[in-house]
This record gives sequence, C-alpha cells and structure tokens, in this order.
Amino acid sequence: MMVATEVLSQQQLDTIGFNKRCTFANYDRVTTYGQITADRRIAFGCRGSYGFGSNIRQKFDKNDSDFRLVEETLLRFFPDLRGINFTHAWGGAMGVARSLHPAIHFDTKSRFGWAGGFFGSGVAATHLAGQTLADLVCGEDSERLTTPWVNPSYVNRKWEPEPLRWLGVYGSRRLMGVADYFDYHGAAFVGQALDHVLPNL
Repeated sequence: MMVATEVLSQQQLDTIGFNKRCTFANYDRVTTYGQITADRRIAFGCRGSYGFGSNIRQKFDKNDSDFRLVEETLLRFFPDLRGINFTHAWGGAMGVARSLHPAIHFDTKSRFGWAGGFFGSGVAATHLAGQTLADLVCGEDSERLTTPWVNPSYVNRKWEPEPLRWLGVYGSRRLMGVADYFDYHGAAFVGQALDHVLPNL
C-alpha cells in the first residue's frame, strides 16, 4: 500500500532533512520505503493486509484503514509533517511464495520456465531473473546458473490451508511488530530470538 503527500515546500523538506531527492527505508521487519518525487512529494509505502483465502481485492478506497496505517507510519518517521494532506493512495495484490524466497524454474524437457516470488523486491531481481532465464533457454553456461534460486528444492512448498494461512500471516506480523518494538526500546535480544522463529512460520 502506498500514499503520496501534497507538494511540500523546500522549507518543509529542509526541516525533515530532505534537501536532496533520495530514497529511504528503515529496519522494521515489515518493509517500509519512500522517496521524494520530482515535484517534491513524498511517496511512501509499507504494510498491506491479507485477504482470507488469498482473496484479491479489486478496489481500494482512499479512506481505507490500510492507507491510514501507511500515513501514520510516515508521520511517525517525520512528526514535523503532521497536518499535511495526503493526495494519492494506491495498492494492489502482491504474490508471495510460501518459502518467502524468489525462485527461477526451468524444465529442460518441456522448455517451460518461470520466475517469481520476489516479495516486493522485484525491480532489480526481475532483471537478473530475465537474464538467468535467457541463459537457461539458450543453453548458456554462466555463473548465474549456479545461484541458489535456480531450480531450488523449496519451489514446490505449498501454503497451508485456511484458517492456518490467515493465522500464520497475522501471527507472524504481530511477532514482527513485537520484535521491532523491543529493538526500538533497547532489548534487541528479544527481536533476535523472535527472528529464529519467524523464518519458519
């Protein structure tokens, strides 16, 4: 889910430390990301919600609670911007592999291949995946073919049936929030302990 602010003045950008166009993120376990646009807005994204049964929403309302959460997260990073208007909001479905890892699969007999599971980090990964698939299709012997995401064993791992899937998504998100809370409050060992649990959910 993403939002964009109104056009900000140079003074507002200077106040929050953005006197150059740059991107930013933080170390939360549920990724956040943002950047200053060419017309001096902040475009910012983070969490979305999971629809029971992997239901895909067709429409998003600008007043949706998911967007309010994104807006509040941005204002938590930059409290000096409280009171600004958010002029844009958009979102969509994101495909997530059960392994939580991207993969490239190519069957040499059927000559069928695919790449996916980028989990929100697809801009750079799809370029590399395309090059790797091209090597596989053309029979090239490149170092890209020896990477762990080419025909991995985890590619066939299936998602759990409902309601286990829903419980897993929201339970792991809750644990990530707890881990982040302890990281921010000087008890990083709690977050580190939870990190040993989270990858296995």
